[in-house]
Amino acid sequence: DGAPGSGRRFADRVLFVPRWNRPQSPFRLHGDSYYVGVQGLSSILIRTTEGLILMDGGLPQSARLIEGNIRKLGFKIEDIKLIVNSHAHYDHAGGLAWLQRASGAVVAASPSGADGLTAGKPVKDDPQYGTDGMDGAFPRVANVRVIKDGEEVRLGQTTITPHFTPG
Repeated sequence: DGAPGSGRRFADRVLFVPRWNRPQSPFRLHGDSYYVGVQGLSSILIRTTEGLILMDGGLPQSARLIEGNIRKLGFKIEDIKLIVNSHAHYDHAGGLAWLQRASGAVVAASPSGADGLTAGKPVKDDPQYGTDGMDGAFPRVANVRVIKDGEEVRLGQTTITPHFTPG
């Protein structure tokens, strides 16, 4: 069905999937923010007046677990309007392509992150480029919105402001 982890391509290449990808019950962090990730990799959901913001998508195999956690909290994946990626590594971006298709959301990232997401692997300016012995490949993400350092990103009455850090 095209779901992440349905083939062996990515699952065989990630050494710590069992440890990183254990199911984790979702929970409220504070106010309108929720933890919806797996045990070893965080994904954060923010409820706004105009829909949901998701931060990071875990491994390719994490996407369905993240979707399940969103639904357990009473939200719909289709209500995600914006997905923000912290950095283009397989353990934070691997599930984004599937989550984007399932939700119809816009994916946003830094200029370098956007390059990595559309390429399906970290780019050469990434300090960890080439260090994992597998090029860090993950499913490519289509139509990535580039955001600038310090740019205010709004959805409804909620504003998030990304600040880029090296490494």
